[in-house]
Amino acid sequence: AGSGVIVREDGYILTNDHVVAGADRVTVKLNDGRKFQGKVMRDPRTDLAVIKIEAKGLPYAKLGDSDKVKVGQWAIAIGSPFGLTNTVTVGVISALTREAVVPDPETDGGARYYPDLIQTDASINAGNSGGPLVNINGEVIGINSIIESPSGANAGIGFAVPSNTAKFVLEQLIEHGKVVRGYLGVEPKDISPEASKTLGIDKGALVNSVDEGTPAAKAEIKPMDVIVEIAGKPVENSLDLRKIVAGIKPGTTVKVVIFRDKKRQTLDVTIGEAPEVGVTVTPGGKTKLGITVDELTDTLAKQLGIPEGVKGVVVKSVEADSAAGRANPPIVAGDVIVEINGQPTSSVAQFDKVVSGLKSGDTALVLLQRKNRTTISEMTLD
Repeated sequence: AGSGVIVREDGYILTNDHVVAGADRVTVKLNDGRKFQGKVMRDPRTDLAVIKIEAKGLPYAKLGDSDKVKVGQWAIAIGSPFGLTNTVTVGVISALTREAVVPDPETDGGARYYPDLIQTDASINAGNSGGPLVNINGEVIGINSIIESPSGANAGIGFAVPSNTAKFVLEQLIEHGKVVRGYLGVEPKDISPEASKTLGIDKGALVNSVDEGTPAAKAEIKPMDVIVEIAGKPVENSLDLRKIVAGIKPGTTVKVVIFRDKKRQTLDVTIGEAPEVGVTVTPGGKTKLGITVDELTDTLAKQLGIPEGVKGVVVKSVEADSAAGRANPPIVAGDVIVEINGQPTSSVAQFDKVVSGLKSGDTALVLLQRKNRTTISEMTLD
């Protein structure tokens, strides 16, 4: 059980994906006691889900602009912790753009990766997941998702998925039944103070690599370029770039301003459609290795204890009965895959390309970075 928030009068409800994971339909109990059967639409990548119930004229909450949220402002969490319905707790916004990798019971030892979270000290406990985090004007600024606590109970550190992310996912799921994201085809990273001296710029997304055949490659974006603006929106870091690109409709041609050789240049780029993140599938629909992966950001690398300079993709979840789960040693969430059979996997696109070349019965030697230790995992594909 978990919480949710009605965001449209015609019966659309936002909640967390982990609240409804594995379900196509769920029972929804409203504040007035009425019960409805709801159809579930999911986006595991953001840990968000939308439930549609057949009702009209419902009271609903307005989605606010999470980009305007400031550290120190009041925050109110609403939900049903431990089954205590309509619980309201108050705190402040403690921090923004937090990253986290959190164990996920639904994936049998796997984990979920959250790249952009709002941190609050408003009390959040089990059962709050999927409920709204609101400002003093009653606008939803986030969807309460996880807590950081050694004991599993509230320790004053809770996290919510920003409302602007929720708004994007809501619109996409209603329109398409899935989330369609824009795709550029670069691996971006933040500019360190040391790198800024060499590059001559301290804000932007530094292009670490460009995948072959992608929109970025076709537009001749190159490694060491710094992307400072895209589609008229300023880019201050790698997270900005990911968020902006994801929100651009595939097929749209946009202006991309780069900083190359200490000069600004403008390129025309036609945005592609992002593939499912790190899920290379067989005709039967099962992931080949039994894992999902995502890009390794600088912040995430620090959080996972990965040494500086390591390039790879971070494992988000592992299926229990899979090639990765049976590997020697088993691959676990939080591992960073650096190479497979000697081929680099420094981006999700590279990982997918390497894995797509593997066949059933093949043996794969996977070079892993597990915190400050390098190890080789041997697996046989199903």
